[in-house]
Amino acid sequence: MDTSFAVFADTHEDLIVQNDGFYPDISIKGLTERFAIDGSFKPSLLVSYVQLAMSRCNAALQLNKSQWLKKGIKKLADVNPTQTLGNQPESEILYINAVYFDAYAEICSTQDRSQRNLVDADEREDRAAIYKQKSTFALGQLAGQGKMQVVMI
Repeated sequence: MDTSFAVFADTHEDLIVQNDGFYPDISIKGLTERFAIDGSFKPSLLVSYVQLAMSRCNAALQLNKSQWLKKGIKKLADVNPTQTLGNQPESEILYINAVYFDAYAEICSTQDRSQRNLVDADEREDRAAIYKQKSTFALGQLAGQGKMQVVMI
């Protein structure tokens, strides 16, 4: 499995983390806008969170990707091309959501502060667990498994 990711930027504000060609590239700007991440985070740190999330999501879908490739499907957008939301394939939307949720879960669990310094460590861990579950759910939908339930012990 290729886990090397390239980073390209048209501008400093819109870093693009290039994926493996099968899965879509991921925009750092999309992550920061979705979760209202302030400018105190270094772009290189956000890129590393997205790369980690992409690696996890790609690994979770490896078996599915192998099956799709055997069927002649060359990219995720072609898995079910008739299912679109707006002009974007639903499969890409699910994948991007999974990556964003996973990256944000990592941000929540590893930072010493929240976005607005309002939550303590326990609340950050709870928030991280919620977003990790959302990522898992999106990956499950993409893999055709429907709703997956995660139970914390």
